[in-house]
Amino acid sequence: MVQVNNEYVYEDLTYESMQAIMQDWKDGKEPKKGPQIARENSIGIQGRTSLFGEQAGPLTRDFGAEKARYEQARAAAAAAAKK
Repeated sequence: MVQVNNEYVYEDLTYESMQAIMQDWKDGKEPKKGPQIARENSIGIQGRTSLFGEQAGPLTRDFGAEKARYEQARAAAAAAAKK
């Protein structure tokens, strides 16, 4: 599975299907999103085996806050290394 730009998802990839997706991008085409095989959903012969309910918490991370935490930790590590 590949997620592009935190938006588009391409699933059930093989080496060949990923090559085809990248070639479409190179040719200026938009590849088919979602499963790259004939699968239509995630329900198998045993029913749903994961994702039974709504996801708890935010659906996306605040990357600005993550970057700020990273930079603070990096600055603290640099200051500790100078001592």
